[in-house]
Amino acid sequence: MMPAETKYDVVVFGGTGFTGEHVVREMFITSDEEGVRWAIAGRSNTKMRSVLEKIANELSIADFSGVGIIEANIDDLESINTMCLSAKLLINCVGPYYLWGRQVVEGCLEGRTHYLDISGEPLFMEQMEVDYNDRAAQLGLVIASSCGFDSIPADIGVRYTQLKFPGTLTAVESYLDARVGEQGFVIHLPTFQCIVNGFSNKASLIKFRKERNLERLPKLGKILVPRSAYGGRVGGSVCPSLAPIGPS
Repeated sequence: MMPAETKYDVVVFGGTGFTGEHVVREMFITSDEEGVRWAIAGRSNTKMRSVLEKIANELSIADFSGVGIIEANIDDLESINTMCLSAKLLINCVGPYYLWGRQVVEGCLEGRTHYLDISGEPLFMEQMEVDYNDRAAQLGLVIASSCGFDSIPADIGVRYTQLKFPGTLTAVESYLDARVGEQGFVIHLPTFQCIVNGFSNKASLIKFRKERNLERLPKLGKILVPRSAYGGRVGGSVCPSLAPIGPS
């Protein structure tokens, strides 16, 4: 393990999980091109080495000795703080975030480390903004959630459409093409836990937002009415519709 004073450019926390493996794969692909020094972090040294070996073999990478391995357990705050201190940017793939996210955000603030995660949990994200935005701004740090699937059809998709649309874009309706594989429709446990927690904390989220009393952004043009989870067929594939997205 590298000394804390010598920082990696990127550390992927939870790199042995379902989504974490995808992030590790992308780090293998892009790190050499960008000259990025990176490490994988998690509870089990054995599992982390196994993931690195598997992905390196799939990508025909013979030597991955430059990839660091950091043991960090979410139940061990000292190990979390050490991990955060060893990174310039931490990508947190360990969820559910309402259970395990706060201590990692705090560790990044203490370690002067930028923080990204793939959370889609509104209450967690908004609580982090309220609790840590001012301190992160003072330190010049980025603390950002929803940097995975949640942002692709929403933020990035809308921005791309806005740039290409010949006029004023007032609303966007997006669709998700869901296709069932050989195992049927499956969802991994942390995502399922996040969904269940989201529904169970709906009242808490509404109360939290009312207490913040934020000014709503102005609406432009006609407001689209959300459709049901089943939106019909587009190009022969079943596409559940996502909520309409306004330009604000």
